[in-house]
Amino acid sequence: MEQIRQFLEILRDINQKNGLSNDTIDNIMNETKETAVCTPIIGGFSTGKSALINALVKIPGMRLLKEDITPETAVPAELLYSQTERAVVSYKNGTETELSPVAAAKMETPANEIDHIRFCLNHDFLASIPDVMIVDMPGFDSGFEIHNKAIDMYLPRSMAYIIAIPAENMVLTSSIGNILHELSLNDMPICVAITKCDKDNVTDDFDEKLAQLRQSLAKYVGNREIPVFRTSSREGDVDELRSFLIKDIQTKSEIILANSFKAKVQSQIAITNSFLDTRLQNMNLSESELDEERDRLISKFNNFDKAYRDAKLDFEDRLYECRKKIVADVDTALRDQEETYIAHIMNKQDFKSSINTTVRSAATTSIRANLIPLIESYLHRVSKMLNDCEIDDFIIPEITVNLNKGKAGTVVTSILATLLIPFGLIIGPILSFVMGNKRREKIKQEIRQKLESDVYPQVMSAFKNNLEATINKQIADIYKAIEENIALQRETYEKAIDENKAQSEAENAQKQSTIADITGDIKRLKEMNAALA
Repeated sequence: MEQIRQFLEILRDINQKNGLSNDTIDNIMNETKETAVCTPIIGGFSTGKSALINALVKIPGMRLLKEDITPETAVPAELLYSQTERAVVSYKNGTETELSPVAAAKMETPANEIDHIRFCLNHDFLASIPDVMIVDMPGFDSGFEIHNKAIDMYLPRSMAYIIAIPAENMVLTSSIGNILHELSLNDMPICVAITKCDKDNVTDDFDEKLAQLRQSLAKYVGNREIPVFRTSSREGDVDELRSFLIKDIQTKSEIILANSFKAKVQSQIAITNSFLDTRLQNMNLSESELDEERDRLISKFNNFDKAYRDAKLDFEDRLYECRKKIVADVDTALRDQEETYIAHIMNKQDFKSSINTTVRSAATTSIRANLIPLIESYLHRVSKMLNDCEIDDFIIPEITVNLNKGKAGTVVTSILATLLIPFGLIIGPILSFVMGNKRREKIKQEIRQKLESDVYPQVMSAFKNNLEATINKQIADIYKAIEENIALQRETYEKAIDENKAQSEAENAQKQSTIADITGDIKRLKEMNAALA
């Protein structure tokens, strides 16, 4: 991070010397001062995540996080080291309240009102990981829409992960497995914490189940070695997890955080470099030649604007068909698993997680096969249009970086995080079919009819709405990144020409001095860019 801050200072000096805005540089600099390695503990509902954090951050005489809470009261809780203890409660209406940690620990936390709570604690263990922010997340597959949005907010910006799986049910659900698969494509710290490893839960077949869990992990992460730790909040056995947080996250925090800022800094280097290159290339042009160059520049950007509008329209047509294909793929997969749902219902088992698993698995496969290649193709097309219009050094920050390196995890994870289906309206009527003395085949037929008339339409309607809203947000972010950078490039080029025009009557000696300054600055920018590559 020290290198990132140093490069930002150099950029700020160069921009100030050349009359360029430093607003973005200042914003990035402020982010570097306030950032921490966001490390969520994720897992299903009631997997012991809150109890695990209470054991990690043990406070005599109090329990920091509530345990055994309901979905309606589960909100994200952030834990950070601070010499000044406080808790900040952030509400969904945008307001904040500052309390003591004790008061915040005791307060009611309705999930429909509170966005998240941040605990800043002067605690010995947190002092050993000052650059790490631990986040207690709501449970996956709770079917609670507010939780889906919370997961969507944290996962894409997290830089390390702890997966919580309870000892009494060491099964890796496909929802967690799919997230693991996306995370494993990126070089970030990940571990699995087996929670509730108390004497009651460590049965004779524990080692066998643990071996099966490791095999399940391999299906999603391949050859990558994911450490698995036994933990017990009841017995205070969290030493291995503490060691992981210190050795694998805190000691690497400078590198982890620096990597998260590289694309932003490279983008700013490219913009400043474009300005200096344009000035240098046009330094010896006459006033009339500079006017011609400005007209040529305006024409280049106008040509790009027309091509870009056409490309967007074509992309949106293809996106419409892509969404239809994803919905059709999920609908087919849902119906293909009908016998599984019927068996669960006949045995009075919860079939919600089975449907969510089917939806997420089919959505993952279809998004990777259809949406990601479409986005990649669109970005490559935009890049080619820029080259055809002779607009150089263009960077779409944090989008092409992920996609071009085959790391589309941010896009996929952001979409999948919200694709959990609420089932409140359909469970009671379905379960009522298994009651009474009806013959088995008659019951199965009635369940099929109920699935067809009520369940599938509700599931697909919820899925379609979530998919459309989430994809629209992702695409809007891509459009914004492209269009803001194009506008900034255009402004930078025009300013470079205007600067040269203002100095067109300057003495030759002054021009030579300016050329030397610009050449030196360009050299420094290239050195910084090479260091970040």
